[in-house]
Amino acid sequence: MQYDMLLDCIKELEEKVCEMRPVEDIIEDIKSSYYSILKDNLVGIYIHGSYAMDSFNPSKSDLDFVVVVNNPLRNAIKRLLVEKLIDMSRSGPKKGFEMSVILYRDALYIRHPMSFEVHFSNDYIERYKADKKYICGNDFDYDLVAHIKVINERGKVLYGKEINQTFGEIKDEYFIDSIYKDVKDSKEKIVEEPVYYSLNLIRFLLYLKNNRIYSKIEGGKIALEQLPAIYKNLIFRIVESFEVEVEKIDVDPYELKLFASYMLEEIDKEIEIKTSLEFDRNSLRL
Repeated sequence: MQYDMLLDCIKELEEKVCEMRPVEDIIEDIKSSYYSILKDNLVGIYIHGSYAMDSFNPSKSDLDFVVVVNNPLRNAIKRLLVEKLIDMSRSGPKKGFEMSVILYRDALYIRHPMSFEVHFSNDYIERYKADKKYICGNDFDYDLVAHIKVINERGKVLYGKEINQTFGEIKDEYFIDSIYKDVKDSKEKIVEEPVYYSLNLIRFLLYLKNNRIYSKIEGGKIALEQLPAIYKNLIFRIVESFEVEVEKIDVDPYELKLFASYMLEEIDKEIEIKTSLEFDRNSLRL
């Protein structure tokens, strides 16, 4: 009995220690800490993702931001940036943080894929913890143009220069290629992550149709009105599970795969239309 009570006390203490801080406090902590580490080398910190689009859910969303610097970073500085996020993860969003540091010149003159100085996310946190010398950095990332596209259209400045003074324009073909790489395996992966892949397929299709960036919730609610009725019950459950704190959604795998197949077919059609229109425009210029 005493042993069980002790376990209950430990569990309760752990929950209190790991309880998420207010997201506004976390963001201010990032700003002040990163400025202290980077000092005059810091150009700016820019938030993208769900928080930037006012659809942040602490149990379902990560906190996404891009850091822009003037000059390349020493490994010791990169580790300080990483260690700060590891420390904050204990009382941060359930899905953690996604952070990339890029050079100012690369932010202004966009190439695809983009190079980065250092990257952090929950996918790498255990390796960072296990190996104090490890750094995910000095590499190329196909996702970065998509992040910057969101920053350009709907991002928030946490610190530094204005967005239009920091980032160049993202070519539409770069953005489409970036997102397509993320969703192209949806038929195989949607059963494991139904909310993520369903909502990202929806957002991508809506972007191709309307040339506008939507949040997951915005996209899901539009899809309820515009996609075929056969999928409305599925979409409703997906949106509901994102808005409320549901750990796992019970959905028929066959239904999910059918939805992913339909969405990828529609996406391919819209890409073909866009490509054809672009070809016609180029022909007219000639």
